[in-house]
Amino acid sequence: MPESNASSRDIIQRRFGQVWPVHVEGFTRLLILLRRQFDGDLDMMLIMAIIGEATLPKNVVPEDFSYGALQQGKGQMVSKQDINTQSIAAYSGIPRENVRRKLERLADKGWITRNDKGGWTVTRKGSKQLQPATEATLDYLAAIGDVIGDAGATVKT
Repeated sequence: MPESNASSRDIIQRRFGQVWPVHVEGFTRLLILLRRQFDGDLDMMLIMAIIGEATLPKNVVPEDFSYGALQQGKGQMVSKQDINTQSIAAYSGIPRENVRRKLERLADKGWITRNDKGGWTVTRKGSKQLQPATEATLDYLAAIGDVIGDAGATVKT
């Protein structure tokens, strides 16, 4: 298979010994930072991530939407969806009452807001205060991308 036709998954499988350590190190560091930002509550982090997924869904975000645009608060202009408490509970597998309490804590922090239809979205304040986690995510993704890119450049079939 020519390298230009190799999928990222193919490259990862072939170069697993190089990719896995970079993934584990980056993912561990990211989880530690996220745990700190969410006061040790990774379920609350998961709920915030689900709201973020609904706020900026992959099928709606323009290809040219940049991290700089997000930092400038332009994510709200792109958002086409929100998600309600029951949908978060169903999607995450976290009991609805636990989701409700964690949403209340996130709203008290000013990281999310609820609209008149009961849907939750990430606020500019939430995006700004979680910027260290977003930047750590970018570092993690870049490290994985570098290993996959290096593998793609060096693996010949």
